[in-house]
Amino acid sequence: MVVTVAGLFLSGCGIVLWSLYVKVQRQGEDTAKELADHKLYVAQHYVTQNELTKAVNSLERSIERLIEAVDRNSRETREGISEIHRRIDGKADK
Repeated sequence: MVVTVAGLFLSGCGIVLWSLYVKVQRQGEDTAKELADHKLYVAQHYVTQNELTKAVNSLERSIERLIEAVDRNSRETREGISEIHRRIDGKADK
């Protein structure tokens, strides 16, 4: 009788442990799928470090060209104004 009760108890424990194992395994598979889905989402919607570096470098080059153009235009404007002053002074001397 004791052996039968012990056997039933161990069988019950085995069934409970097996159901817990299956549940944990299923949750692990679900979590793995969610992680894979998230990785795919990130890959589709966020830039990589390399892409970001390229974009920043391109922006820096554009800003440098813009600064050079502004400097060149400022220099030409100053030279033009100086030429106007020179001509005005030349006419005033006559």
